[in-house]
Amino acid sequence: MRKRTYRAVTVKQMDMEQLGVGHDRLMLGCDAAKAIWYGAWMNAQGEVLQTIRWDQVEETGELLTRLGALHAAGVAVEVAVEPTATYADAVVAQLLAQGVAVYRIDTKHSHDYQEIYDGVPSGHDAKAAAIVAKLHLERGRSSRRWPVPTPHRRELRMCVAALDWIKQDEERAVNRLEARLARHGPELLRLLPLTGVTAAKLLATYGSPAAVAADPDGAVAGPAAVGTRPAVGGHARPGGGVCDGHARDPHAHRRAPPGRAARNHASRPAAPAARGRTGADHAGRD
Repeated sequence: MRKRTYRAVTVKQMDMEQLGVGHDRLMLGCDAAKAIWYGAWMNAQGEVLQTIRWDQVEETGELLTRLGALHAAGVAVEVAVEPTATYADAVVAQLLAQGVAVYRIDTKHSHDYQEIYDGVPSGHDAKAAAIVAKLHLERGRSSRRWPVPTPHRRELRMCVAALDWIKQDEERAVNRLEARLARHGPELLRLLPLTGVTAAKLLATYGSPAAVAADPDGAVAGPAAVGTRPAVGGHARPGGGVCDGHARDPHAHRRAPPGRAARNHASRPAAPAARGRTGADHAGRD
């Protein structure tokens, strides 16, 4: 292979006479990048005429001007792009707005073609641009027209992406919360899902298992207050904790908690419902 095969010049150094004379169709294969793009001009016979490079932000306008000059000279220009994430979208949008035919090259096909193209398995930007132009020239399944979604479809994609970001943030937050609760309140992990409203309100109101044990009545009433659906067969937490919904025994949460909470609980007067229970109620049970 002769030397300087992949030597690139800037857009301003393009030889417009070489490109505009004797050609009615040219392919510009592009290797997309975050900053510096490379392009390979190829004729219908598969020969690379020039390799260029340009800064996406500062020199894309100059490239569009020269593409317009080629179109005015009667040269049909087809641009083929190997996309890299979303780095190609801005340039492609400007090309489409100018009426240039843009094609998308399969990334895997481009990678597999490296050794076939020049016998060398390695790759670089200038070579990638030439391979993109070659694959477009040979067409097949490697080259397809760049898809242009409708505004409605773009909006739906954005909504799906936003929802995915929210779910990722929620998952990270739940994982951090689970790690803290495994140390300070592992019982809660058994009783309530961390993604529910009940657990969030409970943690925001009390903050610690000790605070929940000190106020069992308020902790049990909390789920009903926020309008959550009680779990079937819920049970009270030992020591006066929180249940997932209503307990089977409405007075199960009145069991005396250990320590100081037990003494405070024992000195508390009985609930009205308990005082109102008569012997007939007990007889009815028998």
